[in-house]
Formats: sequence, structure tokens, C-alpha cells
Amino acid sequence: MIPIHYETDREVLDAAFPLIGLTPPAQARLMWIRNTLDVAELECSAMYLDEARERDDLEIVIEPRPLPFDRRGMLPEVKSLEPVTV
Repeated sequence: MIPIHYETDREVLDAAFPLIGLTPPAQARLMWIRNTLDVAELECSAMYLDEARERDDLEIVIEPRPLPFDRRGMLPEVKSLEPVTV
């Protein structure tokens, strides 16, 4: 399979959402991970929230939020899960 490539993060998600079947984008289960080889923190879509709250080995450090796209349609680089101002 050839990886998808688009100019912006928003274009990537716009292309990917129709491929997840009958799940509306607002109900998609997404994870935003800086480095999958060293997962210490990650940000998840709201669809994971109830599941995360049930786990004793996870700590919720921020509540779900809209993806913080900038004016160019890019997401900020994941450095930590501190709230991002755009």
C-alpha cells in the first residue's frame, strides 16, 4: 500500500475520514502521537474518553478539544499535551 501524502494535515484527515466506513468523523477514534516508539503521552479523540476514564493505568491530563489546525490547515508539532493557542 502506498502511503497517502497531502500538503496539509487537514487534507490528510479529509481524505482518510471517508475510508473509515459508516463512522461519522465526529465519532472517529483518533490518536495523535508524537513518537509511536516511545509513547509517554498521546492525545485521543473524545470517543476514547469513557474508556480512558475506566483505566487505572492512564491519567487524563486535558479534556477533549477540537483539533487545533492553524490557518494553513496544519496541526502543531506534538511536544507535550499542554493546551495549544492558535
